[in-house]
Amino acid sequence: MIKIEKNNEKEIKTSPDSVESEDLFSNTDLNKLSEETTAPASSPEEERKIETIRDLQSMSVPDLIKLEDEFEGVLLYAFTDISNKNEKIDLSNWKTPKAPEAGTKLTVNFLGNYAAEWDVGAADILHPSIRNISVYTNGDPNRSRTSNQRVGLKGRNKKGNGFFDTGGYIPIFSNDVIIIGEPDEEFAKEFGGPLTDELYSKYDKKYAKKDQSFMSALPPEAPISKPNISQDQVLSLTEKMRTSPVGNRVARIAKIFAEKKLYKPKHCWNWAETVFKYARAKRGHSVYNYKKDRGGYVGRYCGDRHAKPHHIAQMAPGDWIYYNNHNTSSAHGNHSAIFLGWENKSRLIGKVASGSSSNRGKIHKVNFRKYPITHIAKTREI
Repeated sequence: MIKIEKNNEKEIKTSPDSVESEDLFSNTDLNKLSEETTAPASSPEEERKIETIRDLQSMSVPDLIKLEDEFEGVLLYAFTDISNKNEKIDLSNWKTPKAPEAGTKLTVNFLGNYAAEWDVGAADILHPSIRNISVYTNGDPNRSRTSNQRVGLKGRNKKGNGFFDTGGYIPIFSNDVIIIGEPDEEFAKEFGGPLTDELYSKYDKKYAKKDQSFMSALPPEAPISKPNISQDQVLSLTEKMRTSPVGNRVARIAKIFAEKKLYKPKHCWNWAETVFKYARAKRGHSVYNYKKDRGGYVGRYCGDRHAKPHHIAQMAPGDWIYYNNHNTSSAHGNHSAIFLGWENKSRLIGKVASGSSSNRGKIHKVNFRKYPITHIAKTREI
């Protein structure tokens, strides 16, 4: 067993109940914020004992990165299914595990650690010799992204380090599956061994210009990290996030994403899905689905294939809905949005949050009499 000293000099003053009116997301560099930020519910005198993988569940990201620097491979054990989460670990006799072989499939599980879910990437977890991966969103091979560049020797939670494709940074979330690509044996020989400061300097001298050239060639709108969320603000939300009903949690995160323009999606469905991921939620049962209403409809106008009053009466904040606004991006003219509540229920005017390929997110009103609801999906915990 080993003890990790905790430091909590910075007081988090934000009240979870007032957090929506705070400036929740900062453009300040995440590395600086990480240095300033501490784990929740601890004091300078407190020591956290690590006996099993699950003991990492409530650690802050800076402490997790420090742990990985000292005991390389511990985050691989912590946040993938390569290990039993109740398995005892003896860090005093820690031996760096071998890098996973090519073709290995790893399912991601951040164990309910919201700070890690929002801020830890594959490059923070995987051995430097692994220079290529594929990521299946929610384990679905049909929604795969494959990297063509790993920037940085190891992630170290630095903005701009990580696995990238031509669309930018490839994030990982709980339930995603990572498929390990072929290791770079030459790279492993040159940069094997303990990850010392000297080794990082050696990497920078040889690869910094190549990495910079790759990054500069990315489209201007391409993300270079997970959304820029400061650690102290994440931690101020954590307990509220753990105890809130899942629908309220989704609505809360949707509002933050929309107000702060945090994410540029490929399409509206992608925006809603990303909000769900950050809220650690997934779609539950469908209250109404136009496809199951007499076989659905053809074209961009739903006709009478839409939710009826008894369906609409079941709507609640956080529900993932489609409404039929006749847009040309969808074969059936539907737009995905996250329901936030009613502006005027009797007139069927609702408030929603949504994004699209041309919009990083907005909160807006929708007249559901004019643009009928064609799908209502409830929320559920991951």
